[in-house]
This record gives sequence, C-alpha cells and structure tokens, in this order.
Amino acid sequence: GRGGLIGDFSKGHCVVVDIGFPESPEALDFMAASDASVIVTTPSSEAVHSAYALLKAFVFRRITVLFSDNEFIMDLIRQDTDPRNFGNARRFSDICSDIAVEFPDAAGRAFMEIEGFRPRLIINMAETDEDVLAADAFKKAVGQFLSHNIEYVGMLRRAKEIEDAHVGKRPFLLGGAAEGAKKEFEEIISVLMSGHAEDGESLRGDAGETSMIGRGHPQTFEK
Repeated sequence: GRGGLIGDFSKGHCVVVDIGFPESPEALDFMAASDASVIVTTPSSEAVHSAYALLKAFVFRRITVLFSDNEFIMDLIRQDTDPRNFGNARRFSDICSDIAVEFPDAAGRAFMEIEGFRPRLIINMAETDEDVLAADAFKKAVGQFLSHNIEYVGMLRRAKEIEDAHVGKRPFLLGGAAEGAKKEFEEIISVLMSGHAEDGESLRGDAGETSMIGRGHPQTFEK
C-alpha cells in the first residue's frame, strides 16, 4: 500500500530497505532490484540456517520469475525445490543442469541471472571472538549451493547500550556510550561503501576485521 512513495524515496542518494525474512516472495524482488545486498545474522546455528534459507529463497524466486511463461521449466523447478522429492536439487548448478537437458539457452540465462548476485555478510550480536566462525559456516553453505564466495564485512558485538537504544527506538550512534560498537559499526560501513574488503584476510581476527576470500567464478553447468 505504500508502493507509491518509492518514487519519492528514490530521489535520495541511498535507499535502505530492511526486508527481514520475507513473508511473501515479492519482498525478495527488493533484493533483485538493489545495487547491493547485505545479509545480517546472529551467530546461532538457527539464525545462520535462516539466513541460508533466505538466500536459497531468493535464487528460487529469481528463476521462477525468469521462466514464469515456461510451464515445463516451472514444473522442473517445483520438483527440484520440493524437499519431499528425494531427487531434488541440492545445488543451483543441479537446477541449471536439469534445465539444460531440454533448454540449454534457458539454463544459460538462469546461470547469468544468479552469477552476479554477491551479497555481503554481517554477524550481529556476537558474544565472543569465536562467534565469527558463524561466517565460515554460512560461507561454506553458500559455496556449496551457489559456488559463490560471500564477502564477510564485519561483526557487531552485543552491547547493553545498543539493546537500550533498541528498546527506546533511538539509534545508538546518537548516544555518548558504546564506543566499541561505534568503532565496529564505522568499520563495517567503511567496507560496505568501499565496494569490497581486501583479498585473503582471515575471518578469525579482531572484531570489525574484514575478509574477502577470493572472487573466483563458479563452475558453469557446461563444464
């Protein structure tokens, strides 16, 4: 109902849309229309799993929109994404391979549609330095599904000042405390605005350290 306001929003320099975990497939279209996407998760295994499910939902949404006029491919996608189907696709390349059997050109379109999608990752509400390992788990899962290297850009520790600001509905950056959180936040913003983190940096560093473990292109279904 508020879609008419988007034209006014777009006159600004930067528009941030927080979709959370979308309740409708259309919410994922904000990710597709964005110049950049950032996935934020807490370190818990449940949250990391939900973040991964979000990424898979985005991929399935994109190819569903792409082939909405091809009933054969749509039926194939439904079979490949049905968890009750023992032979369902475990990787995006498997879906492309199944499409390529009948429609090689369409499989190429599907691959190109997803290949350029490279979201960034932020770990939020971390308790210890070891919580950064959640980024490793997410990157591994995404690597197996998409053959992508997801960019980890930083970690924000849990802080009472931030929780108080959340309850009071006031940005914690406007307060005078939480200097550590401000530093972490500023470093993350710096990385996001710079375009990418430095190659090869370890994930297991101090809070706020960034990493980019290569941008190698995934194997195509032809290979």
